[in-house]
Amino acid sequence: MCRNAVIKGAAIKTEAKWVGFVTNTHAEAFAESWSYLVGTHVCSRMVYTFRWDESPWFIQFGFCCLFFEGRGATCYMPRFVVSFDVPGIKAFVFGTDPLREIRGGSSLLVRLNQLLPDWLEAAANVRWESVYSNGGSAQFVAEAEDAQAVQSACRAAALEASRLTAGQSRLLFGIGRWDHDADPVERQGDQAYQAAVSKAQWQLRQRRELASRHACVDTWPLFRECQSASHLPAQVMAVPAGASRSSPRRVALSAAANLKSQRSLADGQVAETVSSPWQGWLRHLSELHGDQWVSGSFWRRLRCRDFNEVAGQDRGRSRLGLVYADGNAMGKLLPSLDSPAAYEAFSSIVDSSIHAACYEALDEVCRDEIEDNLSGSVRRLPADILLLGGDDLVVVLPARRALRFAEEACRRFEEITAQKIADLPSGLARDCFSRLGVQRFSISCGVAIASSHYPFGLLLDLAESLLKQAKQGGSQANLDSEFEAPSMIDFHAVTSASSYELGNVRADEYGVGQPEDVPRTARPFTLEQIAILRQSINSLQEIAQPIPRGKLKAILQTSLERKPFRARMLSKEIFTRMTALQQGTLITIMRRFDSEFQLERYPWIR
Repeated sequence: MCRNAVIKGAAIKTEAKWVGFVTNTHAEAFAESWSYLVGTHVCSRMVYTFRWDESPWFIQFGFCCLFFEGRGATCYMPRFVVSFDVPGIKAFVFGTDPLREIRGGSSLLVRLNQLLPDWLEAAANVRWESVYSNGGSAQFVAEAEDAQAVQSACRAAALEASRLTAGQSRLLFGIGRWDHDADPVERQGDQAYQAAVSKAQWQLRQRRELASRHACVDTWPLFRECQSASHLPAQVMAVPAGASRSSPRRVALSAAANLKSQRSLADGQVAETVSSPWQGWLRHLSELHGDQWVSGSFWRRLRCRDFNEVAGQDRGRSRLGLVYADGNAMGKLLPSLDSPAAYEAFSSIVDSSIHAACYEALDEVCRDEIEDNLSGSVRRLPADILLLGGDDLVVVLPARRALRFAEEACRRFEEITAQKIADLPSGLARDCFSRLGVQRFSISCGVAIASSHYPFGLLLDLAESLLKQAKQGGSQANLDSEFEAPSMIDFHAVTSASSYELGNVRADEYGVGQPEDVPRTARPFTLEQIAILRQSINSLQEIAQPIPRGKLKAILQTSLERKPFRARMLSKEIFTRMTALQQGTLITIMRRFDSEFQLERYPWIR
């Protein structure tokens, strides 16, 4: 009997499936002496066990290794870590301004995450295990005879994703071989798994950098542009957003814009599976209030039709608030996760917590409208969820409620994640989080406020810039764990029709980042500072002798004065024209931020 043989290719038939084909003469002679050949499962992975009269030291079967086991050997199918990402998915969702099309794009993103496992399972000869799949990114562990089979399955899934979004999104992937030894049981500190993840991410990064920004579209030299996305040609004449279907007016739309518009029509209906973040919130309210909640046939009437209607729900005002939230220090944490169990727990905790925090925060800021609906009247809810999944959150609501929502979402996310981490059962995930010192996760928010007629694309860019400022402020905090950062909130209100870059506004108006100047804003704020700010606003609103709006604006202008001496003189002049109660209220408010506040110490909040 040969003590070291190589089995190439295929043609070893078991009762379960064809495994390979034998071409090596030593292997053929060796196969004749097997007493039996069986297929079994170990640790949810496909394993083939071979036994014979004399035990060899080592046998290689294609890409499978036969490891010594007494009077036999066990063959483990090769494993591969596969990372998926949809770069530019936010550009697809927010690439058009009409609210209906944005909703449709968000719904398609949810659908893509739901269908990805099915697309992969359709591939033959590849077995898939999902680690996580949400927010436009995913990780799977695949078992196949070689990397070519895995790559073919991934390409087929990418083609389906392109069809789902009319060619306007690309599902990219990276594959890393997960080398294992004779004991395939997952364990903490698995360097082979971490190496496979790193290789998959490296391939994914390569494909992301080489991918073109927009898919090419075959067109005639002369064509009409899409009225929602000018870089695409119009392919259909459709009813514009907000118009009745009987309206004779039609607009020229691309296939992608029309698909997003049509997809949004199903969001207001009851479905067996949640097809959009909006449906998720309504289902949450239905589970929370039971039969008292609005019947599913009326769900469509609860949703505002456009941004003007969202803003107008708040006392007839026309100002809109856009909240953009993202996780803190999560990109730093991911490379330190050392097992699929840790990745799965991390993804599950973050995704479920961002959903729960968003829904609960909306419950709080929309309490009056929810109570009216519970009493029997159907009233529109003054908010809309534009993006929700992974660690991302984008919500639009009336301006007066935006900061309150951001504060509630941040606080509840911290509380929910802390509880979920504490409730993790003993195992690899709990051990990993304990070793890294992770006790909770956090998010930061950028809140942009402007007129409801302000271009949505510019408002989104402003919110994203504010989010970056908030996360940068949180990264400078000194906490016990390098993988934790405090929740921070930054906000800015656009008061004119002009649009300016946030960095220039902060430098010119507030002196931020100017060595020769004194910063005149404390933003971004921590949750504690936001709570103090909200308490101070309530104090100004509840004062027995209200301060005239003209004097409040004068105080604001004084606080932005570049020259300290002039600022002190102007502030004293304004204070002398106030009553003792008004002066005391303002001083109390300032001392909430700085216990040693004095009018002469400009700038007042350091």
